[in-house]
Amino acid sequence: MGTEDNEIEALLQRARNGCPDAARQIVELCSKYVRSAVRYYLGTRNRSLFDSDDLYQDVWTIFFKGVLPTTSFDSVQHLRCYLQGMARKAVDHARRRLPPSDTHTVPQEQSLEEAPVRDGAQGDPAQAILVEDEWKAFLCREPRLGFILQMRRDGLTTQEIACILDASVRTTQRLIGGARWMFDRFHRRT
Repeated sequence: MGTEDNEIEALLQRARNGCPDAARQIVELCSKYVRSAVRYYLGTRNRSLFDSDDLYQDVWTIFFKGVLPTTSFDSVQHLRCYLQGMARKAVDHARRRLPPSDTHTVPQEQSLEEAPVRDGAQGDPAQAILVEDEWKAFLCREPRLGFILQMRRDGLTTQEIACILDASVRTTQRLIGGARWMFDRFHRRT
């Protein structure tokens, strides 16, 4: 290959002008560095969640469409370091798109007899009716807090509820904690 640092800008300019051989040479120069950076930043815990080849291709797509037309590089090492930084950002971006960890579990089918009883009813139908009546009364008395607890009861994550409420995750956690406290207090009174 033998591309020296003083030839890198000429190679980049040829790639900017649409030369496929120049683009191929750039990929050959930096390919193993980008691939190793993707795998390094991905880590062993996340390799089962992501395809490193997809992230690798994302880096090159962003580079050729967005970075190459506007950026110049002093040396091959500078280009490689820049691409490794792009690999780190691609992995970080992919991680942020993941749903919260409690939604990664695959739901398992089970019979109705094996299903856990909700709301502390302990299998007693009369107790279940009482809890449901208390729940409806709480919803009437505290509609906003009841709405938040109902979303949680329906299986929404804290992050999803925060998005619906247009609030931060921390604020939503506090609201959920406060709503649970209010329901427990209401539950003890009735």
